[in-house]
Amino acid sequence: MPLRVLLHATFVFLLALQGCDGERRVTAHVGDVPARVELALTEGERALGLMHREALAQDEGMLLVMPGPRVIRIWMLNTRIPLDVGFFDETGRLLNIASMAPDGGEKIYRSVAPALYALEMNRGWFQRHGIDPGAVLRLPGPVVAE
Repeated sequence: MPLRVLLHATFVFLLALQGCDGERRVTAHVGDVPARVELALTEGERALGLMHREALAQDEGMLLVMPGPRVIRIWMLNTRIPLDVGFFDETGRLLNIASMAPDGGEKIYRSVAPALYALEMNRGWFQRHGIDPGAVLRLPGPVVAE
């Protein structure tokens, strides 16, 4: 069995043990605040993001996982929901938060330093829960980009 297939199978198994459903959703925590997040692990999933969605449930969002730390750039092309995005480094520390409005992809939002994760939630989610830079993202198990 090729190593890549074995690693992918192990990853899927670990997520199943940690409460991930068939759509790759997990409960993450930012500080003590839970968020049910859909995982965007592939380049295609990250590019699609939350495009064309009409709404997000309260305390639900999307976690974009990069293959390695980098300055993350996000835009709102074909995204209809006002969002906040939190950028987290490889240790899970929140670097910065950007508030994003649907604008046809005109504005680009960036992490202030190399980041590994971008957590997109309904606009106001971070403020409503008192989450500021320095808060820590905790995942239920290993989550890596494919």
